[in-house]
Amino acid sequence: PPVLSVFQQSFNATADYQESVTFTCITSGSPDPLVTWHRKGKQLEPSDKYIFSRLEGGRSMLTIRNIRQADGGTFSCNATNKAGSQERDLFLKVFGKDVNDH
Repeated sequence: PPVLSVFQQSFNATADYQESVTFTCITSGSPDPLVTWHRKGKQLEPSDKYIFSRLEGGRSMLTIRNIRQADGGTFSCNATNKAGSQERDLFLKVFGKDVNDH
């Protein structure tokens, strides 16, 4: 079955500064697991907002662009192959703009 790990579980960002955050999940297993990303029980689809990429060494990445307050919360990455599946949660904390920032 897939082995799934994350090297950073929680991320901070500030809303409305066009910030991006990239989550990384590392998977191994045979056959190579298929990685999907989920939020609030729904599978995320690639879009202007969500960029998916895959690197060597089983690294799968989700980049969330242009972060808003509403993006805060839990995302999960899910690795599945014939032998089973594993899921890990990643947490995004979004801060509001600083009122003193002019």
